[in-house]
Amino acid sequence: MNVLSQKVTWALRWRTEIADRYFSLHQGLFIIFICIWIASIMVDATYLEVDGLTRIVRRLCQAGLFVNELVYGRVTKRDLVFLSGVSLVVVACVFAGENYLWTVLLAAFFMRNLNAKEVLTWIFIVQLIVLLTIVLLGVVGVMPTPPWVSENPDRIRHALGFEWYTYASHFLLSLILVYFYLKREKASWFVIVVLLAFNVVVFLLSDSRNSFALSLLVLGAMAAYKRWGSKLRRNKVFELAFIASVPICAVLSAIVFLGVPVDSDLGHQLNRVFSNRLAQTQLAFSQYDVSIFGNRIEWVTPIAVMSGKVASGANNYVDCSYLNILIRNGVLVSAVFLVLFVALVRKAVTGGDYVFGFIFLVFAIHSIVDPQLCMIAYCSFLLLFGKVLSSDDSWFVSSLTDAGLAGRKVTITERNASVRQIKPSKRSV
Repeated sequence: MNVLSQKVTWALRWRTEIADRYFSLHQGLFIIFICIWIASIMVDATYLEVDGLTRIVRRLCQAGLFVNELVYGRVTKRDLVFLSGVSLVVVACVFAGENYLWTVLLAAFFMRNLNAKEVLTWIFIVQLIVLLTIVLLGVVGVMPTPPWVSENPDRIRHALGFEWYTYASHFLLSLILVYFYLKREKASWFVIVVLLAFNVVVFLLSDSRNSFALSLLVLGAMAAYKRWGSKLRRNKVFELAFIASVPICAVLSAIVFLGVPVDSDLGHQLNRVFSNRLAQTQLAFSQYDVSIFGNRIEWVTPIAVMSGKVASGANNYVDCSYLNILIRNGVLVSAVFLVLFVALVRKAVTGGDYVFGFIFLVFAIHSIVDPQLCMIAYCSFLLLFGKVLSSDDSWFVSSLTDAGLAGRKVTITERNASVRQIKPSKRSV
């Protein structure tokens, strides 16, 4: 037994040396594979007939991430706990006939020891380039984007190169949130104004109201934080709201979309407010039961009918992220993701990073009416799930100011040192 223990210890030490020696190569390959993966998802959301090609590209990227981790990664006991959670999601996803969510968790596991801010910076750059390219091609007519006219003839919507009329606005909201996370009080006024103008233009063309309003909220918060962020103090109410934002929005979604009959007066009004989402959700839940491991669901949507993928029928797509995961992937996967969201936000917020807490509050609110919460191309912060059990705290920064430090930001090291009443360190994490 002692000999075996020594061999295991030696093997782990050897893996650690390899990981430390080739860290830059490991991280560089991860960035390349994950950026191509995300770009392929965005291209897949257009009218280009490249579904087969982008699917192959994603599989190659996922294989590349696995080999990269196998060669240069290192595993600790904490990592094994995370992998056990991934294995549960794998079982549920296989049962439901889809493999998307567990590949996202696996990518998060692969990023657990990498520099999160550098990875997200490159994802931001690639997504911005891809988004601008698709929108530009859509505006000039190279990318097929047929306009959509609702029952109200005055409401004409343009998809700006994408299949769905909300996608351009959704991706823009995601980029604004990532920019806020990366720059914080160093955000450029010029960039804020440019993002505001881009947001207005996208709204006028696509009429995507939910993400437009949330983008305005984030840009306003970004400007306020840049101006007054140095005065931010610890607030337990804020912390609780940030930490509980995802579970609260999940419960609220269930009450609104499942608890109010669509044929009632209130249900009729809510269905109009939520653009028929109430009727679609209740139809889906009448067709499929909620189970532990999910269901193999045939989504009936206008695009699916037009493409011939499904027969004609009433739209049963569940737009609410929380209920979409619940009916499609089951109770087990929903519980795993709720725990991960709460743990991730709690780790950042208790460390004083209220900016990160605010970002996930926005994601939580948006996910009530749209299904992208667990889509990596929309919420690249999903990659931070790998940091939940990690001792690495470099991915969040305290937003709080200590009165005894002349108004400057408190680093994590300094905050902890002040609690222990020892001399604070000058080192910033």
